[in-house]
Amino acid sequence: MAPPPHTHVLLDIGIHRDLIRYAVASHIARLEERGEFQVSNKELAVRVGMKESQFSHALGDAPDRFGDAHLARLDLIMTALGVEHAGGLGALAVRLRGSQDQAGPVEPHTPASRHDQLLARVSDDEDIALAQVEALVSQLRVLSDLRRPLHRQLRDRRDAVRKLVARLILIGAAPPTRRNVEALIWLGTLSGYAFDLMAGQLEKAVRTAPLGFRVWRAVTKSVLLNTAKSAHADKAALNALRACVGRLLGDAEKLRMTSLYPGRSLDLELAIAVPADWSAPAGPQDENGDWVGRMLLTRAQNRDATLRERGTAAHGLWQRAVAGRGWDRAVVGRHLEALIGDFEDARDRPDIAAGLRWTAATLRVVMERDEGVCNDWPHTDEPWFHAVMDAAARLGADPSIPDHVRPGTRKLFEHALLQNAGVSRRQAIDTIVAAGWAEQVATALIEILAREEVESWLRIRALFALGFLQCRSEQVEDALVEACLVAHDKLTGQKHPGDHPATVTELHAALFSVGDCFGARGAEAQARAVRKRLKDVLEQLAGNGSTNTPQAWPVARATAYLLTVTAQDREDDRPDLAEELLTVLTRHRDEVTRKLSAWALDFRFDDDEKHTVRPLIAAAGGS
Repeated sequence: MAPPPHTHVLLDIGIHRDLIRYAVASHIARLEERGEFQVSNKELAVRVGMKESQFSHALGDAPDRFGDAHLARLDLIMTALGVEHAGGLGALAVRLRGSQDQAGPVEPHTPASRHDQLLARVSDDEDIALAQVEALVSQLRVLSDLRRPLHRQLRDRRDAVRKLVARLILIGAAPPTRRNVEALIWLGTLSGYAFDLMAGQLEKAVRTAPLGFRVWRAVTKSVLLNTAKSAHADKAALNALRACVGRLLGDAEKLRMTSLYPGRSLDLELAIAVPADWSAPAGPQDENGDWVGRMLLTRAQNRDATLRERGTAAHGLWQRAVAGRGWDRAVVGRHLEALIGDFEDARDRPDIAAGLRWTAATLRVVMERDEGVCNDWPHTDEPWFHAVMDAAARLGADPSIPDHVRPGTRKLFEHALLQNAGVSRRQAIDTIVAAGWAEQVATALIEILAREEVESWLRIRALFALGFLQCRSEQVEDALVEACLVAHDKLTGQKHPGDHPATVTELHAALFSVGDCFGARGAEAQARAVRKRLKDVLEQLAGNGSTNTPQAWPVARATAYLLTVTAQDREDDRPDLAEELLTVLTRHRDEVTRKLSAWALDFRFDDDEKHTVRPLIAAAGGS
């Protein structure tokens, strides 16, 4: 009789090995639940290249772990057996790894004999672009491992690299599907060999590209991969990367003003990842030397920033101190005590007062326990907290989730809503997606959105998670449409949107989640249906002047984003709704909205009779 499976409780969101174990165990459990496939752990172990005991230990709490090659084979097995999952175990491992990253994504598998032919092609097919970067990195990796100079190889392929990077940036800027995730990972991996060729394109994309806010993640991965112990970058490339990061983070406050989604906090994720020696103070009492610390503190103190940004920045300060990067605990502690006092007072932001108090409470916990991230929630009797815990309890009893991964799924759900350290919150959602429990967690998130006692700041977190989960059930469609209608009613009921910034952020988050969820390739029919239900709201937001004040510009930007990614072919020779409203938005008062709308109209609709919609990658043209 086989021993019972290890129960995955996930006591510490910072132990990435446990998150991967949980995701692998979830896939095996889903396979077993289906019944038609009888695959033993012994057989799986053989197929992934492990001994049975090693495989069992890797699933339990022993030091053994799954390597990249093992995860790649598990991904292949699960896909072949029809266990669909949007995340991918190999990609999850790469996304979770921090400064200890020892490798790139899963090993390339394109036949070497096809590499030259493949790299010579210029195509608007996303899959071809991903195969091209896989082929290029495989060649560069081999040359590096053999200690051969890469300069000649890169010099001969300079034009191909430039064109490929342009396409990967556009794929990575699309809604967060598995393909989008892989593109950003490959960008970061390629930078480990060719950052000097890519630096200008990446920096320009972050600064000026219409969807450039997502390119911050590629820069972050470049830092993590290039500063790892096994990094391939030479000194010149590392210095170029360091200078690029310094320039971008130095302008972060200015860049967030023109970002489509500053609340996404991807610039802060980069700041938190910056190595210690790139931003080291002169000594323990030097409060001016840590430029990364100053940047994070500035964002945490910024009353115009979103709650997500302020919480991520504040917790990031403490995480860096615990990890021995930047200011020490004493200096950070003094800054955070003052910040906690402001958060607990919250008189200047009554619209997110409860969220600020919660951020203060979790900061106190990690400081008192000297921990990098909060895993045990401080006590509070606020109604919104009880709503979250009620939904978590129901998820933790969901019979469709096997017993041994139910506790871990519940804990990840809690992190997706209650965690104020933004990097850890996003990693919790990544793990849920990769483990295959998006539908169950989406149901719990929908419950949160339906509760009257749930405030805007918590609804915003639930909406982001729904968009990121990529679950396109009827229930999710209904919930996101209703969220847009509710937030729109709130906004139109206010004479001065600037008096309640959280309402603006809530509608922005709802519109973005619709775009993220239904703007992905393959979801065109659902996108058309969702837009039909939101047609009146979208027309009002685009044309009635309700988003003309600077305080409401984020809503106009989210509207333009939704229309851009959900654009449809013409029906009955009539312009698509996106075509019509993006034309209106090219005259908007907000320059960022105008720029995005004009950019989309320039390439998104083909010149054929149906104005066939072209993929985002088509914006690269022949570049």
